[in-house]
This record gives sequence, structure tokens and C-alpha cells, in this order.
Amino acid sequence: MTHLCVVTIVLHIEPPTSQDEGTLDVRPNIWKDDPLAGGVKLPKMAYLRYRGSACFDWQYYMTSNSDLKGAFTNVNEAWEHFVNLGAFEGRLHRFTCEMPVPT
Repeated sequence: MTHLCVVTIVLHIEPPTSQDEGTLDVRPNIWKDDPLAGGVKLPKMAYLRYRGSACFDWQYYMTSNSDLKGAFTNVNEAWEHFVNLGAFEGRLHRFTCEMPVPT
């Protein structure tokens, strides 16, 4: 039996304001400034926590993201970084097995 997990996220972003109006048209990084990003991150984090780190290729994660080389000494450290930050920063990653089926 195959199970499908579908998460739909809708994010409404205000258009940047004009510098002519005296305000910057650059927005801060929503993931950095609000760790839970107003609840937007929670569904994806829940999915990743459910999936677990057993099939997370942490060596690939570190070598594919040059700024992470040597930053972690084990899969748990790399996994926590990926779940909390990397998944939302568009970092390259891979899993080495299929999503586990709930029992």
C-alpha cells in the first residue's frame, strides 16, 4: 500500500516598496528573522521529522554545500541543520531510500 503525504503552503508576499518613497525595496530573510516564519515552516518541518534522518545522506549534504564542509561531525548535527535551516534555504540534499510507510 502506498501512502501519499500532501502539504499545501500558501505564502502571501507584499510587493516591495519603492526607494523613491524613502523605503528600501529589499525584504529581510523571513527564515532568519522568524524561525517559524509565521507557521509556514511547521508543515515541512513536521514532514521531515516524520521522515527521519535514517536515509539522509549527510556526507552529500556537506560536500554539495561548500560552506558546510567540516561543519558537522555526524548525521544528527547535519540533519538538525537541514530540518531547521537548510530545507528552507534551498540547499542541495538527497535521501538514499524511499519515504517510510506509516504502520
